[in-house]
Amino acid sequence: MNTVTQYEICYQNIITSGCTHPSVQSTGFVIAEFPGDVVYLADDQVGNVYLYKIDATTKDRFVLNPQQGTVDYAKGEVMLNRLNIIKGTYDDNRIELRVQPKNKDIYALREAYLTLDLTSSVFLIQKESLI
Repeated sequence: MNTVTQYEICYQNIITSGCTHPSVQSTGFVIAEFPGDVVYLADDQVGNVYLYKIDATTKDRFVLNPQQGTVDYAKGEVMLNRLNIIKGTYDDNRIELRVQPKNKDIYALREAYLTLDLTSSVFLIQKESLI
């Protein structure tokens, strides 16, 4: 926080693309460039991540930076260009970046550590037979 940083978030699972709605979305946060606004991130479904705010009157998205980052849907990677985040909108300043995976299964290529918000999650457990 309070430092200009470039972020690389690697999900290592394919991210859905080509939908009518964003596959990458964030919760709100405040940045030094626009300290009076809560801003958000979303993708445009062709590989760009844009920074936007929501108009208080119309509730429309107002794009502040159309090229805030990129999404590699096939690799499952999100790159965010230089951001100076001041704070998140949650009490603990947490910022969440949510993606829509192409497959709901999680494949861990190496060690995997997950932190799950159980109140915001839905789980479907299916028994698989071992071959």
